[in-house]
Amino acid sequence: IFTGMTPILIVKDPDLIKDILIKDFPKFSNRGFP
Repeated sequence: IFTGMTPILIVKDPDLIKDILIKDFPKFSNRGFP
């Protein structure tokens, strides 16, 4: 999905969301949240 010209990712799996926000947060923290 795109917001203007910027691609965004929508995650619907609760386990994957938990992994991203807790375990892998340092890898994604500089990406920005809408």
